[in-house]
Amino acid sequence: MQPLKPRFQTPDGTSCGNVQYCVRTSDIDLVGDGTHLTFFQMVGSFGFGTRNYQQHVKLWTHILRDLEIAISHVNVHPESGFERYWEDIFPVRHDVDCLWSDGNVGGYCSELFTPSGLEVGNLVNPLGHSIDVGFGYERILQGMEGKARVEETELFDQTLDPVSRDHVRTLTVFHQQGISPGNRGRNYICRRLARRFIRLNGDVDVPFKHWLHNERIRMEQAICDARRHWRKNGECPDHFYWDTFGVLPEELSLVKGSS
Repeated sequence: MQPLKPRFQTPDGTSCGNVQYCVRTSDIDLVGDGTHLTFFQMVGSFGFGTRNYQQHVKLWTHILRDLEIAISHVNVHPESGFERYWEDIFPVRHDVDCLWSDGNVGGYCSELFTPSGLEVGNLVNPLGHSIDVGFGYERILQGMEGKARVEETELFDQTLDPVSRDHVRTLTVFHQQGISPGNRGRNYICRRLARRFIRLNGDVDVPFKHWLHNERIRMEQAICDARRHWRKNGECPDHFYWDTFGVLPEELSLVKGSS
């Protein structure tokens, strides 16, 4: 919803819906736990300055029932007053953590959970006057298919281990969007994820095999050059190895750990 922030701050009474491509690597070490993904799609509906929270509750309740996804309970903030929207539909629990904010825009929220404890969606009330609804597409599919883990759904290559299933899907999306490994912005994220996948799998038969192969050669050469420098000159600041050779932070152990 980041591109929509100005519309929350200057509400005009309009609304919209979308499907957002999201890549998040801040919790990449949790990928493979059955819940976390590096790439996911958020199905969103938004109201800018509209107070139709109840309308969105009804909409998403109907959608979930049509998809036959069971909701065991809804968590709401005890000061939100949102119980009145849910108590005749789903059991309600209070949770003081039902707040969402990015530092500038935020508000109370309602979190919907399945009987397995999976949070499938969140309805936020930004700035007290707008609506920001987000449901994870992958988690919705998980609920529809009755899978215990999100990476067990039909969206993922089941021949790979759980972490690699996630990474290959994310890299496939990068490739489809014309994003290749590089040194800045989204290209840098692509590079780090590609190299992480390489370290786990080597070369495999994937749609982006050509630049995966090139990235492996680049990675191996960077580590080789940095290792040679380290052996000859000794310790240098960590950022030196990236600035000079292109060695990623997580690859430093491959440089300094060699005899």
